[in-house]
Amino acid sequence: MGCVIGANLVLQAVGENTEFLYDVFLTNATRALGNVARSKRRTVLVLGSYSDLGRDRLAKVCATLNGNELEGVVVGDFADSHQQSLFEKVLMFGSLSRFIICDESVAAVAWARRKVDERSELYNQQYLWRNKNVSLG
Repeated sequence: MGCVIGANLVLQAVGENTEFLYDVFLTNATRALGNVARSKRRTVLVLGSYSDLGRDRLAKVCATLNGNELEGVVVGDFADSHQQSLFEKVLMFGSLSRFIICDESVAAVAWARRKVDERSELYNQQYLWRNKNVSLG
């Protein structure tokens, strides 16, 4: 009877997505690469101001994306980690995204984007093998 309960639990957890059943047998690195590939299909990083007005604008952008079978992601909706700066968090989400939308209607956001572009260019110079086709600009 324990096996039946276990089987029901697994089948309930994977639901319609039976391909997830195979993930149980993959290494962590292989599973992570698969998750990144799945994420890049639909995820769009949405950057902008976190003021009340800015958050309203970001929510409208995300709603529009969601209506077009994409998933808008706002970095501020995810918990901060003491091991990761905001810049590193944006880079991580950016690398997991199909593309990035940046609402620059607030001066501070435009300044932050320039800083990301500057650091990105330094990174490009340091790691020449990096994909040059990806830019925040």
